[in-house]
Amino acid sequence: MNKLKQKHTRSPGKLPIFSKEEEEAFVSYISAMSEFGFPLTTQDLRHVIRSFLDRSGRLISYFEKNMPGTLEGLKNNVLPKQAFSLLLKKTLEILEPHLKKNLESGFRKFGIHPCDIESLLQRIARTETHQEAVNATFLDILKATKIACTNGSTEALQSLDYT
Repeated sequence: MNKLKQKHTRSPGKLPIFSKEEEEAFVSYISAMSEFGFPLTTQDLRHVIRSFLDRSGRLISYFEKNMPGTLEGLKNNVLPKQAFSLLLKKTLEILEPHLKKNLESGFRKFGIHPCDIESLLQRIARTETHQEAVNATFLDILKATKIACTNGSTEALQSLDYT
């Protein structure tokens, strides 16, 4: 309401660290580096800002060692160790009414319980074997070997084409 009546014209929150010109300079350098094939990561940008603050002699009290951002997110796990056991217990309580049914239907689907060999065999990926073609291939090789041996020449054995 005060902002609408022009009684409070400043932005909420902490005062800006950089002037508009400094922010625009950062943006232009970041864009230029990206165009030249050297994009900055968040960590790179944090180091650039820290270096700028150190060179300009500014000390920002709420930055740890003049480094913007916090390391709190890096130090904390996604899930605190103390909360894991409680969360696991709650999850199991939610799943418990359906757990037995889900396990049984999963075992039944794969033919494990009750043991159904036919359903297990149907789930195995089979490749179609062409028994006639395999038999014919081996018969051709045996015939070629027999002909080479009956002629008595060892050269014929060495030059057989098995493809």
